[in-house]
Amino acid sequence: MKLNYSETNSANLWIENGILFIKCLPDAIITRNVAEKITDERIKISKGNSYPVFMDVRNAKYITMDARNFLKQTEGLQFISAYAFLFDSHVHSVLVNYFLTINPPALPALTANKRENALNWLGNYKAEAITNSKPSFANKELAF
Repeated sequence: MKLNYSETNSANLWIENGILFIKCLPDAIITRNVAEKITDERIKISKGNSYPVFMDVRNAKYITMDARNFLKQTEGLQFISAYAFLFDSHVHSVLVNYFLTINPPALPALTANKRENALNWLGNYKAEAITNSKPSFANKELAF
């Protein structure tokens, strides 16, 4: 059951089975402004609880460097226990894994090309949604 459904011009957001989902809309271009709006909606629907986040970026056209920088800093990480990114392109997955390797994230992060793999992995972080009401990082950045 989808809870706290919300949408922006670039993504749909909801909570389901203890995981916060963000699904980019077709041909979405994620700029810093768009990333800020998605983050505002994510924080609003999380209601002060940390959740593992499943981000389906298969439909996104691209994410700008400025947006990535925003998303890996304090506000962009607020109320997140872990991130899983769903790609349908092996090239995108390899690139993101490379950046995760050279610049390890402040939060657990996974790239996947199968929804089930990402959701199973995020299941390890669902309990934190209940127990943590504050972010579990201190001035760290998530690289992607």
